[in-house]
Amino acid sequence: TVLIGGGIDNFEEIVHELSLLNNNKNLKIFIVCSRRTPSEICNCLLNINSFTYVWTFHSNDRNPFRELLAISDFFIVSKDSISMISDVLTVIGERNLNIPIFLLRSSSTTKKKHVDFIEQTKTRFPQSVHDFDTAESFVTKIKQDQLPKYSFPNEVLRVGKEVKDILLNSC
Repeated sequence: TVLIGGGIDNFEEIVHELSLLNNNKNLKIFIVCSRRTPSEICNCLLNINSFTYVWTFHSNDRNPFRELLAISDFFIVSKDSISMISDVLTVIGERNLNIPIFLLRSSSTTKKKHVDFIEQTKTRFPQSVHDFDTAESFVTKIKQDQLPKYSFPNEVLRVGKEVKDILLNSC
């Protein structure tokens, strides 16, 4: 899933690399644009057949953002969207998953609040957050199957252990 906030530097390069990646790996690539995404980027994405689904803020369709958080194997997020990055990290944290998040350079991420947030995020989630300045660098990682593998936690075992611990500690 690709989440675009206000915009991404080297947009044409990223679209090209994602299209190639989709053709090589036969992936389902979903793209969600925020209300701040420039209309020329949204229009360009809507006219490309390589992607499974493109949602823009001006679409009449329901925003699939929450559903995509639940089913995606990796995320590509523009660095300028602190809220999108936070939402992805929240879902990953809640589910104890190791899903990679590729952060892409954006011209508006030079503000101190963005720089500080990105640095704190990389420090707190070193296994998940990957910072890239070019599309080629993260696409290469995906092409080479270097994405971390994850599995959903077994909730039955976790809850059973908690119940057992409670029972043992109450005696």
